[in-house]
Amino acid sequence: IMIKDIYSEMRDSLKWIYLVEALTKSTVDNYTKEPKTNLEEIRNISDALKFLEAKLKITLAFTSPSAIVSGNNNKVILDSIWSIIYYVQIKPISFNGLEDRYALLSWIQDNVNIYNRVNVTDFVKSFSNGLAFCALVHSQDPSLIDFESLEV
Repeated sequence: IMIKDIYSEMRDSLKWIYLVEALTKSTVDNYTKEPKTNLEEIRNISDALKFLEAKLKITLAFTSPSAIVSGNNNKVILDSIWSIIYYVQIKPISFNGLEDRYALLSWIQDNVNIYNRVNVTDFVKSFSNGLAFCALVHSQDPSLIDFESLEV
């Protein structure tokens, strides 16, 4: 799937189904394969959320399928996607005796500690100028970013 505009394209229920399937490495069954109405779109998103709850015990309490389909609340879309990613990809992380986001932060610190201009202590302020993110990418594949040429 390629997403160019997260706000407009994630109103498409099939993209939600594909996202849930990709992140959970599972198949969502019994959804409308070619939704033609808003009601079918809402039902598909609702089915994807029910799948997350049944399979992974993830409850997105403040996610309204109708709000997603209407596109009137971009925060609902971002919050929902972040919650799915957090529960499926981050919460299970264990590293250096730590778990979930603390383990992820520790892993990031271990990977960027060789960069003199980068000091990661949290996920907000430490990433605000983009340098920590670039250092992390560079630590994984130096061919992607010329880190030394970056200015802050």
